[in-house]
Amino acid sequence: MSTDAAAPSLPLTMRGISISGYGPLDDAISMKQDWPVPRPGAGELLLRVHAVALAPGDARMQSGDARLMQKPKNFPYIPGGDCCGIVVAVGPKQSAKHDSFAVGDRVYATFVEPNPLGCLAEYCVVKQAL
Repeated sequence: MSTDAAAPSLPLTMRGISISGYGPLDDAISMKQDWPVPRPGAGELLLRVHAVALAPGDARMQSGDARLMQKPKNFPYIPGGDCCGIVVAVGPKQSAKHDSFAVGDRVYATFVEPNPLGCLAEYCVVKQAL
């Protein structure tokens, strides 16, 4: 696994669950080895994921039942909207109120909107504030 010169301790790629389309999980789910490790933008944190929770909404989204309530998915995507982990990188600050997290902090995070790189992976990016 190669690493990023700007962040030598972070790999360039990660493992993550891949959803390739709507339908039965047996047909649509797989483990993908080469997702790019996301980099945090302004007001975001990069987490090394330690645990995830799957909710009924995750299954409804993947099956296609929630298409009328949420934005259509671009496939493939990484599912999962709730996780806990350790902050491994902090993006640029947006304002003084977004400076309360540091590398090494243990956090719980939830996605408020669909994210193409969810938390069923080794790393995920989350907002610092809701």
